[in-house]
Amino acid sequence: MNDKLTVPAALAVLAFGVLVLVPIFNILLAVPAVAGLILLLTDKRFPIGAAAAIGAMVVSFAIGGSFMLYMTVLLVVLPGAIIAACIRSNKDAVSSVFIALAPILVLGIVFFASVGETESFFEELRPDLESDFRMMAEKLGLDKDNGEQFEQAVEMSLNFMGYMIRFMPALFLIIFTVISAAAYMLAGYGFKREGRYLLPLPRYDHWKIREFVMVIFGVGLILVLLGNGIIEDVGENVALYTFFLFGFGGISIVEYMLRKQKAAWYIKALVYFGIVILNIYSAIILGIAGLIDSHFDFRRLRALRIG
Repeated sequence: MNDKLTVPAALAVLAFGVLVLVPIFNILLAVPAVAGLILLLTDKRFPIGAAAAIGAMVVSFAIGGSFMLYMTVLLVVLPGAIIAACIRSNKDAVSSVFIALAPILVLGIVFFASVGETESFFEELRPDLESDFRMMAEKLGLDKDNGEQFEQAVEMSLNFMGYMIRFMPALFLIIFTVISAAAYMLAGYGFKREGRYLLPLPRYDHWKIREFVMVIFGVGLILVLLGNGIIEDVGENVALYTFFLFGFGGISIVEYMLRKQKAAWYIKALVYFGIVILNIYSAIILGIAGLIDSHFDFRRLRALRIG
């Protein structure tokens, strides 16, 4: 057994327990931590991986209490353990990544069951959120001279919080999908370094969203159009998450066309820069392209897979 990455993998897992306190940055740290856990839990180093996972949980709880412990479990321990179990069961890469989302799906169900209609829930929270924001702004002296601008800032902040609560399940699914996929790819690099083999994800320019996801997207839209209250909220989150997946399918089409045309690196850089600059507009266009491609198969990938 080639175990040259044992120590770095264990350290990556343990480091997350220490650095989980850093907002946003902890999402980036989760990728090497999950990859390290996958590396350790898929061979005879399983006890080392288990010890590293337990150590990360203990450290995060000691530093940040129960909340940080939950973050460590959700962001690292559960995804790493689930993907490792899938690999041991010879699941393919895509299945392994999406099975790892099961805990987040459960939390999404719990969220809707406990909160109910998100709009009503937010209206209950709104007075406290507004009071906290005004108090913080007053301490910082932000509301003394710019009354109108300050009120606009308050309203924008409250609207933003409302959208965050409204789409929280879908946003969490998106974050965990990215973490799981990135960690799987990084683990594949580690496997290669150690002379081991891991079933890879499809080539980036061959990513294609399956047709059944289009059906799920359609169900989400129907719930939005015909439902109300919590039914509409569920539909919006289903539609947002599946459209996010179609967006990746659209980017894959762009990459396929660039490779087919043998575009120079600076042309590729310019195209992707344009996608970033256009942000919401490019996201909509790419999502629609990925959605249509899931049925019409522009690149003939089904035929490629069959034969």
